[in-house]
Amino acid sequence: MSREDFTCLIKASEHSLALRNALRKCKTNQDLITTAKHYGFNLSKQDFENESISESIESWFNESMIYPIRKL
Repeated sequence: MSREDFTCLIKASEHSLALRNALRKCKTNQDLITTAKHYGFNLSKQDFENESISESIESWFNESMIYPIRKL
């Protein structure tokens, strides 16, 4: 599941009380995966691992940004 698909899951939960309540009961990533699949969303353990790596890379780029030299 990509970030876009995860966003769809969140938006669906905004419109479905049953889905929202089911997501609130999730305690682990596996609970979330099982619940998402029950509601027709394709979520896997690999998605969480990929997201973690992606967030690390994004954070590194933000922290390593080189700002342009300003001419006075």
